[in-house]
Amino acid sequence: MVQRLRLLALAAAIVPAPAALAADFGFFGRSGDAIEINLAGLPGVSPGSTFSDLNLSSFTGHTVLTSDLLTAQPFANSGRFWVFPNPARNTAALGDVNTTARGFQGVLNGSLLVNGVSQTFSVTVQPGYTGAGAGSVGQSSESQGRAANNPLFVAQQQQRLRYFGFVSEGGAPVAVDADFGAGTATALKTFQGAFIGGINTTQANADGIIGPTTAGWLNAQNAPTFQKIVPTSAYTVSAVSESYATSWTLDLIAKGSINAKAATGITQRITALSTVDGYGSSQWHSTHLVGTDIDLATAASTHNWGNGVTSTDEANVIKHAVAFADTVASGHVIRFITSNQDIYDGIHAARPSVPLYYDTSGGHQDHLHIDVGPPTRVAGRTNLIGDFNLDDVVNAQDLAVWEQYVGANFTGGDFLTWQRNFGRSQPVIGAEVAVQSIPEPSAALLLALAAPLLATRRLGFQPDSPSAASSP
Repeated sequence: MVQRLRLLALAAAIVPAPAALAADFGFFGRSGDAIEINLAGLPGVSPGSTFSDLNLSSFTGHTVLTSDLLTAQPFANSGRFWVFPNPARNTAALGDVNTTARGFQGVLNGSLLVNGVSQTFSVTVQPGYTGAGAGSVGQSSESQGRAANNPLFVAQQQQRLRYFGFVSEGGAPVAVDADFGAGTATALKTFQGAFIGGINTTQANADGIIGPTTAGWLNAQNAPTFQKIVPTSAYTVSAVSESYATSWTLDLIAKGSINAKAATGITQRITALSTVDGYGSSQWHSTHLVGTDIDLATAASTHNWGNGVTSTDEANVIKHAVAFADTVASGHVIRFITSNQDIYDGIHAARPSVPLYYDTSGGHQDHLHIDVGPPTRVAGRTNLIGDFNLDDVVNAQDLAVWEQYVGANFTGGDFLTWQRNFGRSQPVIGAEVAVQSIPEPSAALLLALAAPLLATRRLGFQPDSPSAASSP
């Protein structure tokens, strides 16, 4: 006991001290996840405990669903509920502590009675989403109105769609209620249309069923988000109603516009993408419904059929098309449409492998249309073992979390897990970078300090509380 206290005292001199113990139990999750709180499964809660008087006053604006609805188990016995952070609460005024990251990040506090005794808990919401393992989106072929839908999976699916920015037809956010209704179905079909790819794809091409493929994309590291375009020095935006697209499309616009401007010196102008829900674009376009279509403005002198002689302005449009076709981005060009024969011929001569369509109606004389294809899916990523605070690195901060909640959320065995994985890290969700395994100098020192504890445990050390005991 004395040796353990000395070790923790030495570690405390190196690890930044955690905030004063604000809760009896501490949980961590991600803003795009359904964050499970399983009180009955904690080492600090005795088997057979009862749970009541759940107080969620600080969770205003967020969604909390209990096991009564999601797993058909009474919360009074299971002690399980799930927190669904509201991505719309993404400003400091609404409690978001990291406004540069998508969705809500912050600490939510609550309380309840465990066996009639008041206990407090905190839920720390970290950036990103989980793509594999605990926290990822499950599936069992959920669809609208299907009696066999898994309520927990539906809620996870709704949360992920909401987090990614896909809204119901009409623009309302997806409700997280475990009921796969029309609102969920219409948002899902826009999401599916984005990854289905192909020419003229709309929601009509989607099946509205969340099976392995769709769940794979909901969990993918490079899953699309649906968001409003923001102008940069490389392009302006004249689109008013149709100013939304997938992140894949926006990535192509951002990078392609830089390359196009480098080729001609001309700032690009985006005239149409999709409406906020996708469906609304049908009043102007038969496509443009799933955020994978771009209308690029062209000079007024090119707004004709062409005359067999490539003008300077037509040559610039051709250069812009080539720049977009050659751009390496998450989205890529799968077809151009034009009603100007000179532009058509020029693009075909420069990039013969890129599909082209000549619109004989004249509807594409005043702009160049670009169809955008999806990337190859990157499999979902699990959270790091031993990363107790979910900041994507196993370091001294995790030891501080363990120290704060050992006996409540964690056991001595969790310390050994942290030690074995110490120094591992991974990039922000969605980046394709290999896991690193090089500890920081201070981390190496902490490992050295931890060695006596490990040796002591192997010699038969028993934790302070029987509830914290665990075999290595």
